Amino acid sequence: AWIIEPKRFNAGICRGDCPNPLSRLFYPTNHAMLLSDKPSANEPFSLILLYKSIIDSV
Repeated sequence: AWIIEPKRFNAGICRGDCPNPLSRLFYPTNHAMLLSDKPSANEPFSLILLYKSIIDSV
């Protein structure tokens, strides 16, 4: 099957060396640093895919 839509998808992952957004290089605000200590729950969400099967049905 071929996936037709969406053309792009951001999985929210980083491979290799990923920069820390709270490093001094990015000049983080005090607010951002305080929020970084809060635990965050990443809730999965559904993704609708439009695909074409072997028999050309969509």
